[in-house]
Amino acid sequence: VPDEAQQIPVARYETNLGPLDLIQITSVEGDLEALLLADLAPDPTTMTNEYTALAAALSTEIDAGLILVYPPSHAGMLAAHTSRSVLPLTADRWPLDSASVEAALSVVSVEDQPTLVDVVFVNETVVDPARVIPLALQQQLYWQSEAWYGLLHQISYITGPKSPQLAPLNAQYEGGITLESASIINPTVQPGSPVLVSLQWNTPTPIRDSFKVFVHILDDSDQPIAQVDSIPGAGLFPMPSWEPGRPVSDRYAISLPPDVPPGIYRVWVGIYQPESGLRLRVIAGVDASPDRVSIGTVTVDAAP
Repeated sequence: VPDEAQQIPVARYETNLGPLDLIQITSVEGDLEALLLADLAPDPTTMTNEYTALAAALSTEIDAGLILVYPPSHAGMLAAHTSRSVLPLTADRWPLDSASVEAALSVVSVEDQPTLVDVVFVNETVVDPARVIPLALQQQLYWQSEAWYGLLHQISYITGPKSPQLAPLNAQYEGGITLESASIINPTVQPGSPVLVSLQWNTPTPIRDSFKVFVHILDDSDQPIAQVDSIPGAGLFPMPSWEPGRPVSDRYAISLPPDVPPGIYRVWVGIYQPESGLRLRVIAGVDASPDRVSIGTVTVDAAP
């Protein structure tokens, strides 16, 4: 029985050689965890092409912030391909649990100004099959974008308040889906900056279809200057998984183009069926149109 494994007894059998215990290993720690992760993830030296492509994409990002890598054994390979600060994301056990991930994410500090944080996963469906790390990140950061380079999954987040002050809306869409409250975290921004948006959803009844949410930033002519369209929680919280009566937090960082003219732009939120593109009607809500709800405005200042 490994010393660095958590185990529970399952059964004992009597055999010709004496009693035989059947034990289930529930988690591993320390050196055993490192060995297991090394077995689950590919050898970093076999992924030079993927890391070269990822590093090239990372070099185009304007605000070069911190990069976290999981499993930690791959941090050195990425660091060799980029001049940006790369840190291994180190938890104390596998499979991951929320407590160990929260402790590991203490290296991410919330700045007064929104700051870019990139997270790179290697063979994510195997090393973090329950998506514990993205679930924890979604509770404290704002999802911006994601991309894949073979087995490398890069997710970009923007730092912001973990518990933002939300304004009540109680806007109801058909089917009972309710946008209870929302907030534009930074209502005054510069061109090229991210706009941080926090939404809180709820439903009184189960939802059968996996609808998508859109957040559009529109000019006076109702033309979009920036937008995000996603399954809630950047894919982590599909609507059929919602528990009636339990709020769902949904956060995004929507990047404005660098050449957006100064002015005041309105932010709209709606729901649509991804296959048909048909939007759900708004049944009730202040400052709403037939198929979308306004959560406020963003003021873009002139570039310095």
